[in-house]
Amino acid sequence: MSELNNPSNPDNTLIREVDGVYAFIMPENLEFDTTKLPDVIVVDEITHFSNPEILLLNEIRTRTGKVDVIGLGDPNQMGYQLKIGDRFMNFGLVGINAIQAPPLKLSIRAANESQRINMDLLVSLNNEIAKILTRFPNILEANSKIDEFLINTNTVTSLDYYLDDSEIKGTYITNGYNRTDFNRVKNIIQNKGRKFIILTETGELSDDYIKVLQDVGLYENGKLNENIAVKDGNELLEEVLTKQIQGSEVDHIIFDSDIINKYPDVKDKMKAFYTYASRSKEGSMVIGEEGLAQTRLVNAEMSKYPPIVYQPLVESTINELKEKRISELKSYLGEDTKLSQRGFT
Repeated sequence: MSELNNPSNPDNTLIREVDGVYAFIMPENLEFDTTKLPDVIVVDEITHFSNPEILLLNEIRTRTGKVDVIGLGDPNQMGYQLKIGDRFMNFGLVGINAIQAPPLKLSIRAANESQRINMDLLVSLNNEIAKILTRFPNILEANSKIDEFLINTNTVTSLDYYLDDSEIKGTYITNGYNRTDFNRVKNIIQNKGRKFIILTETGELSDDYIKVLQDVGLYENGKLNENIAVKDGNELLEEVLTKQIQGSEVDHIIFDSDIINKYPDVKDKMKAFYTYASRSKEGSMVIGEEGLAQTRLVNAEMSKYPPIVYQPLVESTINELKEKRISELKSYLGEDTKLSQRGFT
């Protein structure tokens, strides 16, 4: 995959620019040592594999008829990214020859009703965006159609949140660096002991962030409150890939819409928004809604009542679900297939 590092190289055999769009080209002369191939490859977090890597596995299966590939993951989640100059090439599962099993209908990451409603809504919007992309392969035309769809949808749907001096639940969108909002963050940390992540494009705090955090006592003597971590978007995606951040480790995420708006394609903005928002257990605070919520994303509305709180899944329920997954896989692969719960931890 070293060729991925320089797709502008004319001798590159994997990625070439065709009509202004980077495309993956599979070499015709690939050879495989079939004696060393496994019977089955199980790929977790498959959206974090690049499109060329997935197509390569697919090509091995097609040419040898030997390797079955089972991919697990969330197609709505932002995955592998390659930055070329000031542009981003985002890989996905488009064009993969595969049978897709029905997705799980229940989000177990969300700790409250508002968060669960929002994640379901964002998944539904991303699914509709995927349908638009299949009808309009030209990305400029697709962007226009997706924008039109989101603006029209904006009138009938909305993200949900609950907000007071001790709670942020769901998805709260604010116009700027508001002292009142960050004072609320301070109260939540002090009263509840909650953990926050602030996402920025560089992984560093801007002067605006530092000023408002200083004003409310969350940034003192050059140090941030111990319950707040600062990361960049790519660092968070890497931690998702390595299982460090799955959605139950951090109570709240604060991110500026700049890290969403950097993507030129609307589908990627929506995937990034869903990925960042879904990493928080309780809720997210999005700063700077212009160009994001007002035109391309549903508005956030405050709930009149505190949302229902969900208890985390207990270990016995998790083990029961693992056994069901193993049973389902054996129905496809055969009863003699050796699978254990360790493969699902």
